[in-house]
Amino acid sequence: MFNSYTSVTHKSWGDRIKESFILAALGLCLFFVAFPVLFLNEGRSVYQVQKLEYGKSIVVPINADSVAKDNEGKLVHTSGEATTDETLTDEVLGVKAAETIKLQRVVEMYQWQEHESSVTEEHYGGDETTTTTYSYSEEWSDDPIDSSSFDESNEHRNPDMPIHGKEIKAQQVTLGQFSLSEYFIGHMDDYQPLQMPDEEQTQVLEKLSALMEGKKNKLTVTIITSVKTLLLLKSVIYGYDLKLSCLL
Repeated sequence: MFNSYTSVTHKSWGDRIKESFILAALGLCLFFVAFPVLFLNEGRSVYQVQKLEYGKSIVVPINADSVAKDNEGKLVHTSGEATTDETLTDEVLGVKAAETIKLQRVVEMYQWQEHESSVTEEHYGGDETTTTTYSYSEEWSDDPIDSSSFDESNEHRNPDMPIHGKEIKAQQVTLGQFSLSEYFIGHMDDYQPLQMPDEEQTQVLEKLSALMEGKKNKLTVTIITSVKTLLLLKSVIYGYDLKLSCLL
């Protein structure tokens, strides 16, 4: 669905002169501020390059299957497969994933989005007319779009999202004999599909049905985990367009 609305504003010659002075003063301030900011940014870049070169010169390659006391406090490098024996659970949908490092629920809602475009026309005497077109389209978004700031908010109102995205992480993840910190776990994003039996798929849809009963907006729910292929399940329940994708 797509529609639009047009608004026309008029600006006098005096208003344009006043606006020009303000913009000129702002530009002058930014001109002087740019030099120290540029200097600091270049200095930071040089420092980062120096740190990387120093790290390359002292790094010690190691085997993740053994821990050597001699490497304590040193910069080391290793590679391998991260594992965990934890089972992660999405309490809202009842989805469980065994031996999974991360479980993520991604929710998208079909909602109004405002697009703005303007055309300015100058007239004799210095006056100016601006024609602004506000167009509205329905789009999928994983963040709630605030429709209260729309120019035509009464006719394009977005409902609240009844369910939001969430990421669940394992507490204990190992790489060989090493335990990974929360920082490394947080940067893992190799999401692969979770195979769900038919019975579990039915249970998930029943939970979604109960959660969204009486709602009129459209929603897609995606469950992904960071450790196999996309399983797509789609159904329309109580006005929702539900799509369940599981990645393990």
